[in-house]
Amino acid sequence: MAQQQQTRASPTGFSTIQKMVDETVEFYLANGGPAVARNEIRGLAATFSFMDEWPGAYRNALARIELAERAEQRKHEEREQRRLGEMMTAMMGVAQQTVMQQMVPDKATGADTALLKGADLSDGHIYYCLERLMEERYNGTEEMLFNQKSHWQAVFRLLSDAGMYGDDDFDAFDRLMKRVMPCRVNAAYSRSSVKNISQTLFNKPFIKWHYDPGLMKRREPYDRMVAIVERLIILLTTPEKH
Repeated sequence: MAQQQQTRASPTGFSTIQKMVDETVEFYLANGGPAVARNEIRGLAATFSFMDEWPGAYRNALARIELAERAEQRKHEEREQRRLGEMMTAMMGVAQQTVMQQMVPDKATGADTALLKGADLSDGHIYYCLERLMEERYNGTEEMLFNQKSHWQAVFRLLSDAGMYGDDDFDAFDRLMKRVMPCRVNAAYSRSSVKNISQTLFNKPFIKWHYDPGLMKRREPYDRMVAIVERLIILLTTPEKH
């Protein structure tokens, strides 16, 4: 019991648990897939569920696994669409390019709309979700999750992936922010800061993000950006409480 109490009070306990959970999820997503990763994370509960930090780490892990499942499902659907297109080409003699144009959604913007499938992307709901996002704490600490101008790049990236505007349509994002900006934010919105996303690894669709030590010397800023996107996905896909 004394050991448990010491662990609960340790200021580094969460970072240790979160790091272990992140590494477990990353390994089993790459070597087994979402179902295996989920089972492994649930297995850790027997060892760490007594810790105050465990629920937050567990929720973050499940959110990340859910994103991977959605991405996997999207890839499966695309493979099936290609298979049907090829079958129709063989059976009907229709040019493959024409068939694919008819059957496969246009991905000219690189959008991954599956991440926000069923989400309410109205101005009112985005405003509500941004308000809630500003209240989120980082990794169970008292530190705010969203606390830098560059974090608006995460918002831009996710809504671009949802197909609300093109990958480099900063004018459209700027107009959106003028409509949905909360009265109080933790870090002021800056159009120029958001445009800098083109010089970062966050310029790619969210599901293609991966930490690159050559582009970012420290891992923590990357993990925080991932956490912001994952939390915003949960907020946007959760009905607003009245």
